Amino acid sequence: MPKAQRSIRHNHSYGKCPETCKLSRLRVENEQLKKGNEQFRQILDAAVDEFNKLKRRIEQQKGGLNCEKEANKDLEKRIRQLERELSNERGKANKFASMLFGLKSEKLKLPDIKVEDRNSIVVEEISESEITNAGEDESAGEKEKKTEAEKDNDTEKRKSGGQDGPKGNGRKIPKGLQIVDRIIRLPEGEVIHGIPAENWTEQNGMDEVSYTIRKKVEWYVERTIRRKYTPPANYAPGVPKIITAPMPAKLIQQGKYGLEVWIDILIDKYQQHIPIQRQIFDMQQHEVNMIPGTVSGGLKTIFGTYLEPLYKELIIELQNGIRWHADETRWYMLCDAMKKLWYMWGFKSEDVAIFVLDGTRSASVPAKTLLGITDIVQLKEPVEIPEEKLKILNVDRYSAYKMLAGLGLVLLAYCWAHVRRDFTDIKKKISRRARTAQMGRGMVVENRRTVQN
Repeated sequence: MPKAQRSIRHNHSYGKCPETCKLSRLRVENEQLKKGNEQFRQILDAAVDEFNKLKRRIEQQKGGLNCEKEANKDLEKRIRQLERELSNERGKANKFASMLFGLKSEKLKLPDIKVEDRNSIVVEEISESEITNAGEDESAGEKEKKTEAEKDNDTEKRKSGGQDGPKGNGRKIPKGLQIVDRIIRLPEGEVIHGIPAENWTEQNGMDEVSYTIRKKVEWYVERTIRRKYTPPANYAPGVPKIITAPMPAKLIQQGKYGLEVWIDILIDKYQQHIPIQRQIFDMQQHEVNMIPGTVSGGLKTIFGTYLEPLYKELIIELQNGIRWHADETRWYMLCDAMKKLWYMWGFKSEDVAIFVLDGTRSASVPAKTLLGITDIVQLKEPVEIPEEKLKILNVDRYSAYKMLAGLGLVLLAYCWAHVRRDFTDIKKKISRRARTAQMGRGMVVENRRTVQN
């Protein structure tokens, strides 16, 4: 730019008033403030956007946390369910192990019972903790001695052949069997040590005795001879001139097989479980030609003549009792083509024990056997019987017996063995801590019921 123009412009700006300069400065500052405000607004908008992003992210994190909490609750429920299932499975395993390897009898052994005085009895039981503590109390020196002794025993070689040890009990000869002597002498006609056997002198009191258990099966025909008798010379009028000895009693009239034959058939079939056909084959080996029809007919005659009337009389005697015991179990039958699973009921009074086979497990069986009620379904309402006349039925907690008690027919007395078994099953199935917790919950529930009542 030429110097003249610059001088003119300079002079023109130099001649302005101070207010104009001030206003221009304010304008410049205002522009700068606007720019700063715009920048600040942009920064604030960016901060708001970032805040919203963070807020949305926090919401997402909260949603994820809630999902994790729900999943954690589900996992905790699943863990508790698995723990209960594991506890139940452990209880079943303990129960089955006790059934397989435990004592078969629930009775106490005599060494476990200690009588302190006439009025007190102490049962000594050794728990598993006592056994483990006893093993831990063993000193280290004794353990070292045992291990050294075991090593010495292992190093020694076991000799072959018979070993020195305690003597056995020897042969046990049954005392109830008849003893038949069999005397063995030197065989005649033989030469022993150059001397004929007849020239050896038999010595009394120096015999060697040994025992052999033998079995003798002998079939024979018993011929019955009935004698004839005549009266004395001066007999009264009307007396027969000749009489015959009476016929001995027989199990089956006009039958040719004796009592012991039928006893053996029944014992072999129902106790030894030997089929009739095998028994007949064994008889044929001894030249006794018995046919199956004779066996079946004879058994039917025995049942109809002796066993069935006796069974009915036993049931009457059972119903006359004042206290009964009853129980039932499964029993498989082959006589019914439609139903194989039957039930055997056992009933016992003070004097009689009766067994009943029936295809049902309902209350109709004890009602008919014990009370003579043929159709218990007709009883819609409880029967009013004085308590002093009610008969006591000792049973387990099966519902069929409870039905009889609900109708007022009997008074139930639950078996203490089953109650005791509940406690022993809890001890076998559940740990001590779980048992304590369960007992505590039971006490709380019982206290609440007491307070409510």
